[in-house]
Amino acid sequence: MNERFEYVKTIAITQISKVDLVLDTKTGQTCILKSLLHPQDAILRHQFLQEIQILSLNFSEFVPHLIDIECDVDTYCFVQQYFYGPTLKEWLASNPPFQERKQIMLSLIDQLDALHQCGYLYIDHKGENIIVSQKKAHLIDFNGCVPLNASTIYVSSQSIQSKAENLTIKDDLLLLHPLLKQIFPKLDHPFYSTKQLRRFLNNSTSAYRRISIVFSVCLFIVIGGWTVNFKQETNVIKAYRQQEETLYSLLEKEQFDFEFWKEDQYVLFFLKELLKSEDPALVRTILETIPDSVREKYREEICLIEWNSLIFDDLDDESITKVVDHIQLADQAKLLLNVCMQNEIYLTIAQQEHLFSCFGRKHTQEIVEYAMFLKSRSICEIADIEPYLDEKDEMTQLWRKTQ
Repeated sequence: MNERFEYVKTIAITQISKVDLVLDTKTGQTCILKSLLHPQDAILRHQFLQEIQILSLNFSEFVPHLIDIECDVDTYCFVQQYFYGPTLKEWLASNPPFQERKQIMLSLIDQLDALHQCGYLYIDHKGENIIVSQKKAHLIDFNGCVPLNASTIYVSSQSIQSKAENLTIKDDLLLLHPLLKQIFPKLDHPFYSTKQLRRFLNNSTSAYRRISIVFSVCLFIVIGGWTVNFKQETNVIKAYRQQEETLYSLLEKEQFDFEFWKEDQYVLFFLKELLKSEDPALVRTILETIPDSVREKYREEICLIEWNSLIFDDLDDESITKVVDHIQLADQAKLLLNVCMQNEIYLTIAQQEHLFSCFGRKHTQEIVEYAMFLKSRSICEIADIEPYLDEKDEMTQLWRKTQ
């Protein structure tokens, strides 16, 4: 691979390929370099090229995108996006709650649906092929895929019984079942369509909510209950938290009206959700529903949301200073650092130091990422990040290599 990518360390070596962590010197981002170990093997070469083809389809936002490819007689390799997070096996060891398990399963099903629509079956389902990041599952290895209706499986880490008929989506879901059962132990039997899987999850969630409702009624009897007004005020937030509502559905139902924005608890909760949204057009539409009085009261928060939704009218030094000075909490500082990286905003050393101080001199990945972001842009004004480094962390090791 060309000099653009600097070797950091080897993550894995299998009988088929070698996986390295590399630094993209052009962007400052960490990437994955995957190399075929035996390019002379026609079958392995075919599977490797097919993996490149599948990744090039860019069929899901949760699947790594291709960055670079090199294929010649003796070298077959490609660079792809790196997802920072534990494998599914490591994540399950932390005993995550029900709702997070459901989110992981649904995001995994969405990716498989998209892959099936592209005409491929995943086949090689295992926890090592899934990274959990920001409560989403990310499929990262497509070397074992086969075309829909194929008759032969060439690469798989598990023993698969041969069959006379061509392989279908039903077969892929049967192979997926043991992995899904690790995520959601209630899956006692396999399902033959993703639609069935989703229905099962929704029914399970409904049962979970019924138990919660019964408990709430009992608690209401014991402590005398709460006012109907409070219950109504929190209905929207409860429905949103339980994924019965989304920003899209609330907008379609015209919930974002003047009366809605009069409630401080709604304003504080949904401004935070708008900051986390990855849909700039949706955010801009919802911003238009916020009354001037609310926009004035939460001026700094609104300004930050506007930056994140690609509205740059107020993007000046004075506005940046006001927002930075307003931030006191670590979560707010993380959001702002991410916004700055996404929108090419270069903070002064004083502004960096203020944001960094919100983390209480603890190791923070966002601080190291922002410093590397500035360095990759040849920005010399970088605050001291030594108090926030952890020598065991991968990002710290990458930072050391740039010094």
